[in-house]
Amino acid sequence: MATNEWTDTVHNCGLEILETGSDLAGAPRWVSAGYLGKLRTVGILGTYLKANKNLVARHDVVNLHNWPSYLAARAAGLHESCRPPIVWTCNEPTNFWYSRNPLLRCLFHRLEKKAIRELPSIVVLSTFMQKLMNNRYGVQSKIIAPGVAAPATPVESLPERQDDRRRLDILCYARMSRFPVEVLARIRPQLPNSVLHLFGDQSMAAYRYACRRGLQANVVVHGWMPEEKMTSFMASMDVMIFPHLAPFGLTAVEALAVGVPVISIAAGGQLDIVKNGFNGYTVPTPTPKNFAEVLLSHLSKITSPEMRLRCAKDAVQRFSWDKAADEYLSLFEEVIHGV
Repeated sequence: MATNEWTDTVHNCGLEILETGSDLAGAPRWVSAGYLGKLRTVGILGTYLKANKNLVARHDVVNLHNWPSYLAARAAGLHESCRPPIVWTCNEPTNFWYSRNPLLRCLFHRLEKKAIRELPSIVVLSTFMQKLMNNRYGVQSKIIAPGVAAPATPVESLPERQDDRRRLDILCYARMSRFPVEVLARIRPQLPNSVLHLFGDQSMAAYRYACRRGLQANVVVHGWMPEEKMTSFMASMDVMIFPHLAPFGLTAVEALAVGVPVISIAAGGQLDIVKNGFNGYTVPTPTPKNFAEVLLSHLSKITSPEMRLRCAKDAVQRFSWDKAADEYLSLFEEVIHGV
């Protein structure tokens, strides 16, 4: 194992926190390269944890995120001792990692069940995930939603909007290449100045589809931005559409925190986030036609200063890092003392 693949950082901020992570700049390319890469990464982290058991044992609790990190902890034998107890945060369904391989699906599902039922404490991000974990594995879990930092007053970051206030700017994290473009196609006859802003892993595929539909003039693809620029960029949008199922939907919370209403499918973690008619709208039957109809029929409310203000205030109150930290510390106390 190369020395720069995994590093330790000890933070002292009222309590001692050991943070272990991969130096992605120096780590081998296979660390996140497909199925075998994930398995090899589990092996590397497991080897690291096993070699540093004494360091881990000095701490009161082990907080692991996602399924590969828990697999690595089991490979290191951390689950064989009650101390320090493991608190596992399940950020997405475990089959997100492995079920695409049909040959190993059944084997890993049996391993999942046994391993998850042995955990003393499980954290999930939403009601959707809590129900999924109970239905699939018969386990109880605690919901601790991620937070967003309260943004400073953002600056309008799209100068062209100053010249055309009739323009509608629509934001979408593209997980599906065709869906957001089809929504645009259905609202463009009434709102010809609409612009669809895409970011995410399917954004270029969506743009290519927009070109085939003759809509490329109304679509902009955005790459990675630093956090402060992303905040201002999001704040310059009129609405976000969120058409895919998510365990939580952090990008939706980030949009709401800067006053951007969200139109989402009525499923997944988004149901904990979007309150129909209050900070956006949910669409029970997720088709591009239905998304477009909801947007057009509620356009005046969506773009109103009142709804934008509600979005920002509500998101910062319900989803703050201070609140998440307090809930984690309370849970750690319960686990440590066996409450």
